[in-house]
Amino acid sequence: MGYTVGAFAIGRMLVKPPAGRARSFLAGWGLLRVLGLVPFLGGAVWTVVALLGLGATTLAVWRSRRALRAAEASAAPPRAAADTLCPAPAAES
Repeated sequence: MGYTVGAFAIGRMLVKPPAGRARSFLAGWGLLRVLGLVPFLGGAVWTVVALLGLGATTLAVWRSRRALRAAEASAAPPRAAADTLCPAPAAES
């Protein structure tokens, strides 16, 4: 999974955003496959890209969960509808 995310991230650096996601992924994957043909460099590139991809995935999940918690915490609790629409009748003396 990390290698896939890393290939996509590298492809996004090569192909700018108006192009499709598939085109970005294929560009990054193609570059990594060319580097993978070099005997020693291929293993090193695979390791680095996989670790960076896993780190990017972890960071994205962390940030999205933190944003979700912040949105839930900032939401005000709803007020009781009965108290605001129908005030209690005044006691007669």
